[in-house]
Amino acid sequence: MRRLHSLLLLAIAILASAGAAGPTVLRIRTASGPVLRVPLPNEDASTTLSSILAAAGVEPDDAAKCQVGLPGKAGGGDPDILDLSPESADAQKTAAELGLKHGSLITILPPPMDKPSKTDAASASIKEEDADRFDPFPDLAKSTSYSAASRRSRALSRGVSRGRTYGDISRVRSTMHAVEPQSKGPLTRVYVCQVGAARFQNHCIVSTPKKKQKQPSGKKRKDEKPKVENRAALLFGTINKERVDQSRKKARTSLSSIHEDDKMCEVAKVHAVWEPPGQKPTLDGKHYDEDCLLSAYAADAEGKLTKESATDRAIRVAGWLGLQPIGWMFSYADEDRHEDGDALPVHGRDAAVGAKLQIETMKRRGREEGRKFVTLALDGRVGATEGFQLSDVCVQMVAEGVVAPPAVDESRQSTRFLDLKDPVVVSGEETKRLDSVLLLVNTAMLSHVGLYSGGAGAPAGGNVKRGSGALLVKTRKRILASMNDGSGVLKELCDFDVLLALDSLLAREDSEKLCLLVRKYARGQKKGTALDAHLNLALQSVLGGDAGIDGDAKDKSYIRPYLKQLFLLARPVNFPVVALFHVLGVHQAVQVWASASDSSTKLLGRLLVHPSMVLVLISLLLVTSTSMITNDYYDAKNGVDAVSEGEDNANEHYHPLARGEVPMSTAKAFDSYLYAVLLLSSPFVPGVIPRLLVIGGAIVTYLYTTHLKPKTWIKNLSCAALVAMSPVTSGLAAWSVLTEGSFLKGLGATPRNNDGYYRFYG
Repeated sequence: MRRLHSLLLLAIAILASAGAAGPTVLRIRTASGPVLRVPLPNEDASTTLSSILAAAGVEPDDAAKCQVGLPGKAGGGDPDILDLSPESADAQKTAAELGLKHGSLITILPPPMDKPSKTDAASASIKEEDADRFDPFPDLAKSTSYSAASRRSRALSRGVSRGRTYGDISRVRSTMHAVEPQSKGPLTRVYVCQVGAARFQNHCIVSTPKKKQKQPSGKKRKDEKPKVENRAALLFGTINKERVDQSRKKARTSLSSIHEDDKMCEVAKVHAVWEPPGQKPTLDGKHYDEDCLLSAYAADAEGKLTKESATDRAIRVAGWLGLQPIGWMFSYADEDRHEDGDALPVHGRDAAVGAKLQIETMKRRGREEGRKFVTLALDGRVGATEGFQLSDVCVQMVAEGVVAPPAVDESRQSTRFLDLKDPVVVSGEETKRLDSVLLLVNTAMLSHVGLYSGGAGAPAGGNVKRGSGALLVKTRKRILASMNDGSGVLKELCDFDVLLALDSLLAREDSEKLCLLVRKYARGQKKGTALDAHLNLALQSVLGGDAGIDGDAKDKSYIRPYLKQLFLLARPVNFPVVALFHVLGVHQAVQVWASASDSSTKLLGRLLVHPSMVLVLISLLLVTSTSMITNDYYDAKNGVDAVSEGEDNANEHYHPLARGEVPMSTAKAFDSYLYAVLLLSSPFVPGVIPRLLVIGGAIVTYLYTTHLKPKTWIKNLSCAALVAMSPVTSGLAAWSVLTEGSFLKGLGATPRNNDGYYRFYG
């Protein structure tokens, strides 16, 4: 038995010695994930950690760290983290000190990643995607898009054998919007102006000339359907509170009672329907021109416009009348919009356009007030109208770019369904195709007559031209007739389109005063509300009426209040320069004449005050003044002038026309008077060539503003010619006076000799 035990111990010793003779293999997990196996160099337990990593071909950077063993090993706690930088003592530790043996694991740790808070992460994601994004509903906003979150999740899981966890998938899914039907909006009902809606529908009908065709006998003529050209309009009105139940009247209670507050609701009342001028419907009128409304409205809300657009001017006039943008209206003529039983007239493209308009309104008026925005869909063929509000999630998705309007394509059968850029959750399922019905909130609609629609007796086609928004001739005559009668002029002016057209003709102060008077009249304050003498004269001037007074007296009375602004419009700062050039030209002519006739040069002062030369100076000043007024007139008319904040009236860059301080018609009349004086004075300029130069300069100033200004080289040559004209004209005119002789005879000059010159010796 003792011999058997000895043999067993011998066998164990032999096996232990055989195992010790094998190589010691270490495992190294790199930062990217793969595991390398490397034998211990020379089986030396004094080999340093840096030498072991070098033998494995691993070159850690200066900030790398590692750990030896597995986390949670027997013995308690996690393994120590070692610093692998060359200067650290951990990299010089030996295998024996680290306790490395056959199969030990060395893990190179990846560089640590900062974990920002949820708020910081959300703000950083928004900055990366769109730093300027406006969230109309912050509680529904997503910190990042589904596409960005999905890409990030896939990138983080790449190289990790476990793949994405349920937590990763849940975080990606949380970036998707949940679309559910919204039962209520901020507005309970909307009152639509029946006059404005009828006028809008009338503008959608395009009249086409009919060709006379012979009808066969016995056959009835078929009624042709009118051609519809779809349009869009902006709705101006007010937001009011009224009782929810309008069927029965409640007894009046004291002002301190709070029982009625719970039964009140907010409603929108449309008082004016404004159609932006210059609309160009696409696809032969099948699609309305939303860019005409969106481009100026959005750019002006962001402050990108350098000049006042038609939309901004309409909002300004509406503000004077106590109105604000409360919605928009569009027309349609698609026969398939009501084919489906559950279909609504507002399709995906319409919802996207309406959401963009609501977003810009919320930027202008704030989130709480701007969200009270309605969308009206009008059938251009029969005039039937339906009202809706857009759901909060629809507006937020458009702001984030999840919903994009479908392209205008004639081959597209229907735009009811929207193709989304990112999936959304509908009834618990993910989809990238969304029914536009889920984005709408049904809104009750009632009709009334808007305060600024022109009244129930207004013309069906309106009082302004559909394309440009200018006043019709019959509208001008009707307003002038009411002014001559002394009654009903304010009633005629209770039309938003008329007031907007007059705003482009009147000074801004006069337009504001007129709108405030019309506002008082429309709200019932008719007693004592009348036009004053200044407004009466201003309206008669811009409308072309005489009102029983002489035309010259009328123009003088209308120009007199703006003499200061018109004088500054002529740029008087340029007058000293023109006078200096005039003196230089006359001086040069005197020098040449004196050297040629051997006479004295002491004629400059006397020649400058000669009536002919004073007339030359006046003509040059008139050329300069008319050029400045004409240039500012056409710049203001074309919208080129931009008014900077803090602009001083005495500054040379003062623009009274762009600021609306002087009516365009007044500036045009004043400029016409100056041109008339210039033409009347030009025949008395001495010399044929100076006379032609003055007339040519006046012509060039007009052509420069209207035709030559956009052409660079011709514009520069024209400016150079106008600058050089002043001394040349003055010099040639002075030479003509000197050689003519009557001026020198009056000064006692000697008679002509054979050389033909008079001699003056002072």
